[in-house]
Amino acid sequence: MVTRTALAIELLDSLAPDEVPVGVAEVIRCRHALMAGRIRPAELEPRLMSLQLPPDWVVRRDLVRVTAAFFLRDFELAERLLDPILQRIGQFPADIIGPATVTAGRIFAAKGDLTSALVWNYKGLGMLGDQLPVVRASILNNIACEHAGAGSDITAAELFHRALEIYTREQYWPPALLVASNLADIMMDDGRHEEAVQFLLGWERAHPEVFVLPEANFFLAIMALAKVRTGRIKEAKARLASIKVNKTDMDQRFMLLLVGAHIDIAENRLEPALNQLLALRQETHHERGLVAILEPLSDVYAALGNYKLAYDVAVERREILVRLKKAIREISDIEVEARRRIRIK
Repeated sequence: MVTRTALAIELLDSLAPDEVPVGVAEVIRCRHALMAGRIRPAELEPRLMSLQLPPDWVVRRDLVRVTAAFFLRDFELAERLLDPILQRIGQFPADIIGPATVTAGRIFAAKGDLTSALVWNYKGLGMLGDQLPVVRASILNNIACEHAGAGSDITAAELFHRALEIYTREQYWPPALLVASNLADIMMDDGRHEEAVQFLLGWERAHPEVFVLPEANFFLAIMALAKVRTGRIKEAKARLASIKVNKTDMDQRFMLLLVGAHIDIAENRLEPALNQLLALRQETHHERGLVAILEPLSDVYAALGNYKLAYDVAVERREILVRLKKAIREISDIEVEARRRIRIK
């Protein structure tokens, strides 16, 4: 995979030192190191703030600072750093508008302000037009995630498909792997486990070269879960064994523990499955994640003969599903309001 940032790094390395400002080169290298996970977000601040930069690169520097704060889950700091950029968003070129609006959507979504998240996502789409297709795909992915979170799977799947088409056409593989995984997850939510397996296998056969990327691990975890749900336990175990575990990736860790619990259930190791599911329940606050945990948890309690807890967990799951159905209606209203605010028809 060659990203836009990696190409910029290659260009910088090919130029004589006096052909590019030192500060500009350092901003690009810092962004590359951050996105590739080769530097901790907290290490960026002193490096970035010490740079001498042309005026138009100060904003690009601050976008890297916003991304670092977001990775640290300091959403208040991220919003505070981003707000001056958003206030002047119409003055900037596309390579600033794109990252700024994508990040704004993610920050506000993380803070629970879905209206502001959708406003900035749709504003980004409107301002970019046909420019920066990869950024456009990222915005579509943002909106799809909000619909998936509300249980609006049909709309989410349509948006994920559109984003995946763009990422694939542009050969931008890290997010393509994650979007493909999200699509398979929606299929499994709908009970279409075999369809999810065939979709993932087909995508893997079409793009074998991308499975050296770290993002492939989440894809493989979803594949393992789909294999378990279709009864292919031996194949699921083989998939799990191929994953290089990244303990700092919470989404990956969630999926690995969930797959492990499903394998334990399939092999009648109920106590280990119960322990894994209870540990996941303690860590998980997202309602869709809880739904994925509570279904097997209820089954395990029933298999162990604890019918009272099995019933209580099943009731809790049904209550969450009712709330998600209500959220589908609410997200439709929020989306109408977001579009009205920015006059997108």
